[in-house]
Amino acid sequence: MRILFFVLALLLPVFASADPQPWMKKADPDNLFARLLVSPECPDDFESYADIVEGILIRSRLNSAVGGPASVDLMNENGDTVDWMAHQYVTDEKLFLRISLNCRSEKALYAFDLHVRFAFLANGLEVLMYASPSWNALGRHDAIQIRSSLEKLVENAITDYLKANFDLGEVDE
Repeated sequence: MRILFFVLALLLPVFASADPQPWMKKADPDNLFARLLVSPECPDDFESYADIVEGILIRSRLNSAVGGPASVDLMNENGDTVDWMAHQYVTDEKLFLRISLNCRSEKALYAFDLHVRFAFLANGLEVLMYASPSWNALGRHDAIQIRSSLEKLVENAITDYLKANFDLGEVDE
């Protein structure tokens, strides 16, 4: 049994830093939609978390839109208000980032699970494509740590996306 745990411990970094998948390549890689779902029990409001995600996308030089539940209005390229499923960065089975944050308050701390995945729409349904161990978290922390986890996991996913879609060259370490 110890040997099995040892082997799994050695393999975990390999899985966590796996190469980006070929299906992550997009015809329009500069455009990426992020769908953010936040449970009402989380310590901050939707806009606070959306600002974190939007900041990462902007720093990555991606044209982006961050949408959430149907109650959050989005503008399309014509300036019209649209539902997230009708946004130009999502239609026609385009790959998008799907972020789900669920929280439960436990006094000063929050139990939370955070999942970052890539998905696309097919016949009006979300199809989840890919998740990596380095894009998910589960824990019991304060609001600051939850925000920090969100930022780190979205950065990990966007890094893999950028590697799959752009020639980033060799990086000296």
